[in-house]
Amino acid sequence: EVDEVFEETWLRVLDKLPGYRDEGRFSAWLFRIGRNIFIDRLRKNRNAFAALNLDAEEARMAEDAQYTAQIDADVLFSRYYRGIAHMQAGGYEAAIADFTACVEDGVNAETARFWRGACFLDVGEYAAALEDFAFCSEAGVEEESCLYYSALCHMGLEDYETAVEGFTECLARNVMSEQALYNRGMCYLQLGDTEKGQADLEASLSQGTARSEAE
Repeated sequence: EVDEVFEETWLRVLDKLPGYRDEGRFSAWLFRIGRNIFIDRLRKNRNAFAALNLDAEEARMAEDAQYTAQIDADVLFSRYYRGIAHMQAGGYEAAIADFTACVEDGVNAETARFWRGACFLDVGEYAAALEDFAFCSEAGVEEESCLYYSALCHMGLEDYETAVEGFTECLARNVMSEQALYNRGMCYLQLGDTEKGQADLEASLSQGTARSEAE
């Protein structure tokens, strides 16, 4: 069930990514999609609601992100879902604690480590995030996403040359190309390569304009 939710979430992300406007944190947008898919699955499965002892009023309350962040982990099967709820509500430190417990207890450990890496990235713990993304990439968990996020981590650590390599690989694989172009351009500017930096920024802007016109 967890794997199905994870897979469906990423399929939905890929479908909606062209319309992503880069407003707010990318992870919050990502987790909102995952949380909605999970709630939809619960709605469709009355037996699951009965097992969770959720009455109709509690089910409606679960749709509110602020309330979801406070739902006890046992109600959402495990700490894993509570961690996702905390992340969706912006409680990254609490989410890190829940995902760390999952990793230590072997509860959805690989995917929990991926989400923990995203949390670390959001709070600026770039070295810790890199460690989680490296593990997940090696384990075959969302390798392309790990590639992009790792490049962001290197950028945050001001390791601009390594970040450029990562974003270049993203472009080669067509992974979040518009964002990768923009961030690579910013890295080039930090490295003093104004010509390449401006070229990437202009290319990123052109991609965004073309996407907007297509929509």
